[in-house]
Amino acid sequence: TGNIKLWPNPVVSQLYISITTTARSNTSINLYDAKGTLIRTQQTALITGNNLVNIDMSSLPNGIYHVAASWNQGSSQQSFKIIKQ
Repeated sequence: TGNIKLWPNPVVSQLYISITTTARSNTSINLYDAKGTLIRTQQTALITGNNLVNIDMSSLPNGIYHVAASWNQGSSQQSFKIIKQ
């Protein structure tokens, strides 16, 4: 299991995602546009404890995006709506 937070929202250039886990795991972070089209996928190895992942959104047009993260072999998942300015 774990806990996830992301900021800032709205985002201008860098989106930060904090994931706290109780065991080592890999995470898959998917970024979708408002139409549901997959824009970017990022894979990151997580250590036990606090992990910080950043996503560069500076080149993306302004709008609404969805971030979906999964870890612990997919047993932990969370998604967020973010606004790019």
